[in-house]
Amino acid sequence: MLLRSGNKYTPPVPITAPPSQQAQQPPPEPQMCGDCNRFWGNPEWDMQCSICSGYGDESKVSPYYGFDDPKYQTLLTIWVNDAIKNNARYIPILNAAAEQIDITMLKEIFTMMRSKQIFLTAEQAYPLLRNKGADTNEKSHLICQFIIDWWNMKKYPYNGTEMCYFGNFGDDPETKNFPPRLPNCSFIREIRIPYPK
Repeated sequence: MLLRSGNKYTPPVPITAPPSQQAQQPPPEPQMCGDCNRFWGNPEWDMQCSICSGYGDESKVSPYYGFDDPKYQTLLTIWVNDAIKNNARYIPILNAAAEQIDITMLKEIFTMMRSKQIFLTAEQAYPLLRNKGADTNEKSHLICQFIIDWWNMKKYPYNGTEMCYFGNFGDDPETKNFPPRLPNCSFIREIRIPYPK
């Protein structure tokens, strides 16, 4: 089994077995750390990882969170809330602009939001697409590039194109680095609103 350090861990073979039986005994099943359940446990350290056993220095280990890890979820919630904290005043005008057949006004509002790095949640964006005005591909590409919590798109009936390109096929974000990537910009040139430099 490959460890975080890049070293390979091979469980020890019991010494009590005769050499002819040592090759026949399967190694013990790898288990997660009994304390944190984030890293592999070592049988020599009572199935604790290097951090929980005290043999490692947490400040020298790059963090690896699982998506459901409470520590990661806390950081993620703070990050998302920071990205949407100023969007409340835009929601009413987005609703009015989404009713229009022409998406020019909607694009102008989103351009202003992009310059201020203001985003929407998957929950806020879905009604703009399906419940307000025409449901078009252009409108979809315009709105979905502002969904900051794109991993939550799977909780709503977004269509296949939206889930594929903007929702990362319904996968959770890669949790080795924080924060997760920003939403993809549209590949349609007329609708694409790039991030400020």
